[in-house]
Amino acid sequence: LCDRRQRQMCIETEQGPNLKINGLIWNYADKDGTPSIRLRGEVANPSEWLLNIPTMKIRLLDREGNLLRETDMAPERSMIAPGTNVKFEIDIDAPPQNVKQVLAYFEK
Repeated sequence: LCDRRQRQMCIETEQGPNLKINGLIWNYADKDGTPSIRLRGEVANPSEWLLNIPTMKIRLLDREGNLLRETDMAPERSMIAPGTNVKFEIDIDAPPQNVKQVLAYFEK
């Protein structure tokens, strides 16, 4: 899923077992005077079971798909109920200036 509406930037997600990453958007922001990338979205549990929310990996890529930086995001909540969504937001401080794609996926 690539969304090129925001400054020609691309967003991709890879799903974990029975979980989905929805509504992923990102933009450049200023966090207390420090340039950052703000990433927001939701983790959805479409299953019928209570599930653990694993650590999410975030990769910042350039236009050609080269890895610029990788970071982990631990969920605020460790569990997600069946049929529910959990919102998340992360600020990645001092990102490289040539970020054009963000890839978010669950660690396996």
